[in-house]
Amino acid sequence: MEPDNLEVNEQALGDGRLIDARGEIDHQSTPLVADALRRATVDAGGTVVLDLTDTTFIDSAGISTLLNGLRRLTRLRRKLIVVCPPGPARRVFETLGLVGTFEIVDNLGQAAI
Repeated sequence: MEPDNLEVNEQALGDGRLIDARGEIDHQSTPLVADALRRATVDAGGTVVLDLTDTTFIDSAGISTLLNGLRRLTRLRRKLIVVCPPGPARRVFETLGLVGTFEIVDNLGQAAI
């Protein structure tokens, strides 16, 4: 069953990948993000930028997926940059103390790759 509360788009960005997630990242939709991160890790090189600008909600399943993606990329000596402006999704990272774990920027222009 495809979740209808999340849209994930992928495209090349320099020598890396841009993943744009719009909507809610929850236990039902997180496989879409996990698959995009997996493809970006295997099919591309360079930095992966995850744009959460239009993400309205993220739960623990979503955070777990992002941590797994970060772990895989770090093992390959690659970076994951999370674009997440102040708002509901950013508060989740702040509340969980993950602002230092992830490289989080406010907008896509700050994701210098």
